Amino acid sequence: RMMRLDDEILFLRQLDRSFQRKTGLYIELKGAAFHEKEFGLSMGEELCKVLQKLEVSQDPESCLIQCFEPNELVRLHEQGCPYKLIQLMGDRFEGNLEGIARYAYGVGPSTNLLAKKEAGAGIESTGFVENAKRLGLKVHPYTVRLRVQPKWSSSLDETHRVLVETLQVDGFFT
Repeated sequence: RMMRLDDEILFLRQLDRSFQRKTGLYIELKGAAFHEKEFGLSMGEELCKVLQKLEVSQDPESCLIQCFEPNELVRLHEQGCPYKLIQLMGDRFEGNLEGIARYAYGVGPSTNLLAKKEAGAGIESTGFVENAKRLGLKVHPYTVRLRVQPKWSSSLDETHRVLVETLQVDGFFT
């Protein structure tokens, strides 16, 4: 039998009880538009039903929902989804952070959007993090890995230093 999301959540709850811990959920909706077109279902709505059935806390430390597709997140927001929404974005962002702040709790940008390295100068912020935080958005960039660094960084230590100390992001994915 293949484990479903509800099985995974129940399994995590058992582990949390055994180890006296609290595991948060950070769930990504993938291909939401495709699934709606093919199956006539909103992945986001179905996810919210599962989370509410399992009485998953609405506290942002307990559950966040992320997606690259703004239409799915906007719809969830408009339908009163009680969970915090994170708008994912790739290496290019030509959108409007003010618009995102109307429906999302935070943003999940590529690390490449956050800083730049000019010849002969150090690493500088692009202003993305500052603008997002000014609008009240949390910033959770992705993906920090040992073998692949953002364009502006030459090492994992440098990436960590810039993200944590200089930019002061709220968290990041590894």
